[in-house]
Amino acid sequence: MLKYIVIINVKLEDNYMIKIEKIDKIAASRKHSYSAPQWQAIAITGADVLVAAAAGSGKTEVLSERIARKVASNRWDVDRLLVLTFTTAAAKNMIVRIENKISERLLSTNKEEDLIYLRKQRMLMNDAYISTIDSFCLNILKKFYYLVEEKIDDEIKYLSPNFSILANSKGLLNETIGNVLEQLVQEDSNTTDLLFTVFGSKQNISSYIIDLYYKLLNIPNFQNYLDEDFTKLNNLVTTNFEVEENSVIDKFNKVSELTQKESIATAIDFSKYVQQYLINSKKESSLDILSLVNLDEAKKEKLAKYVEEDEVSIKSSQEQLEEIEELIGKLNAQFEIEDNIYDTGLLSEIHVALVDYLNYFKVTEKMNLLARAITSVLKKLHNDFIKRKRENNFLDFSDLNHLAIKALTREENGKIVPSEATQYYKNYFLEIYVDEYQDNNNLQEYILNLIRGEGVYFFRVGDVKQAIYGFRGSNPDLFEQKYNSYKKLEIDNYSEKQEYSFEDDSEGICIVLKENFRSDVNILKSSNYIFNRLMGNKNAGVSYGEDSALYYPKAKEKNSSKIIPTRLINGKMNYFTGELLEDKKSYREQSIENIAYEILSGIKNGKKYSDYAILVRNSTKMSSFKEVFAKYNISLFFKEKVGFTESNAFNIFV
Repeated sequence: MLKYIVIINVKLEDNYMIKIEKIDKIAASRKHSYSAPQWQAIAITGADVLVAAAAGSGKTEVLSERIARKVASNRWDVDRLLVLTFTTAAAKNMIVRIENKISERLLSTNKEEDLIYLRKQRMLMNDAYISTIDSFCLNILKKFYYLVEEKIDDEIKYLSPNFSILANSKGLLNETIGNVLEQLVQEDSNTTDLLFTVFGSKQNISSYIIDLYYKLLNIPNFQNYLDEDFTKLNNLVTTNFEVEENSVIDKFNKVSELTQKESIATAIDFSKYVQQYLINSKKESSLDILSLVNLDEAKKEKLAKYVEEDEVSIKSSQEQLEEIEELIGKLNAQFEIEDNIYDTGLLSEIHVALVDYLNYFKVTEKMNLLARAITSVLKKLHNDFIKRKRENNFLDFSDLNHLAIKALTREENGKIVPSEATQYYKNYFLEIYVDEYQDNNNLQEYILNLIRGEGVYFFRVGDVKQAIYGFRGSNPDLFEQKYNSYKKLEIDNYSEKQEYSFEDDSEGICIVLKENFRSDVNILKSSNYIFNRLMGNKNAGVSYGEDSALYYPKAKEKNSSKIIPTRLINGKMNYFTGELLEDKKSYREQSIENIAYEILSGIKNGKKYSDYAILVRNSTKMSSFKEVFAKYNISLFFKEKVGFTESNAFNIFV
């Protein structure tokens, strides 16, 4: 719980870092008043803020109202705020909302100075940084293109200011990987043979490499992984040993049984080597490479077959250490026995146990070879792909983020340091807003942290339950981490009419908007019931508890209308005649007929056609509804997607 004081009719003291202003007249006079958490999110200052906003909780209203107050009341120019949305459509909607709210506030005073300021803000709206992260990165590159350096064919190339955006680069990437593999056949047969051994075909190799390449594109400065330590990425291999000829491993590999003093000595040396290895590093699963990309079962099976050709038993590091210490003790005891009268049964068991470790090292060496092969292909693919794009002055959407980082940073004495572009944005932006934060990825997070200036705060809004873009590299854990580490804002007997100041040293403040203003109470109950079970214990990758549930607003009057029951309609029976259908192929058409029956029954009971809506999986299904509904004279409106040859324009022309 935050420690706070209430300040009434006194100017807020500067020594209190976090403040919540009281509600102003314009906000208080709105038709729909703000809830306490909504106003807290709008009026809080002095800290990073995460707004965990459930569906229908008014997050866009909160975001636009906060920005409008900063501009109108604090006299912040609107183009000094960075507002990032997930889609271009959301950005356009946000611009309209913000401009309308700024106008409302400044026009309400009837002061000449406010009208002049309003005209200035309307002019600045065209240059306002209200956009997607890709659009913002594009802006960075247009302004600071001359700072971007790329190494292509081991030469430093500079970005041309005349670049254009390649909307879909997937075809070019597929073509490039094909050329890379063909060239690899001519230049490096060993690597080619290994890749075909593991994946079986050129198509499988291409698919795996492309999946991995897209995964790497979500990592800031990912070229460093390729150039320096890709083999360490995601525990791809363990790199703290080398298998050399005449090494301890090689010597023990030649031991078939422990029957002589010399072979026992070799086993002791190998055991001590294993012991030191376990102390220096924890044993990781040899199949961690599978976690880098979403492989289909066939690819997983091929890779697993290659990697685990030698059987390996999986034990914890502590269990292995205890076991190897025990084996060393037993081997030393046998080594000390005179006259070569050994316990052959015991030595046979020890040999079997040590062979298991030997097989593990063989597996790791295979992973090392595979990692090197994949690395060489990835580096060549990246170089050639970039080269082909730049030859035509093309950038794709992944380039926007990565080249923006190159513009914002530079290398100095082997270290990455901020560039003049970073200093420009650090000094320029007064606050940074991020909508749909649950869909941000590590790359975007890195960029935003680069441009954050001293005393500049983040205002992030999102709902981790709506994180659906994992396939694009989004990282909901960024949201979850802040949700769990930020201090939850809870004020007893809170009143919007009072001003509050806080003393707190936490990373940030989390405000939870639980109330859903969009849906009926029964819909909310049903949603909570379903999602509580789907997302319990992070089954869906995110948690769902009381704080995550949807609540009906306390200030909103509940709908007292009769609850409409849910009916499941299928095509097994003709509702018009009551006859059962035998042909299953007729079920789909009959289900549409039965929907028509339900609508006609509703019309007889006083309902209107506009009271009904039909949701289908895709628009191609609507042609069947159109035919059936026309048969019963049921009014139907929908937008039909047709091919060019079926369009009105084509038919008129013909």
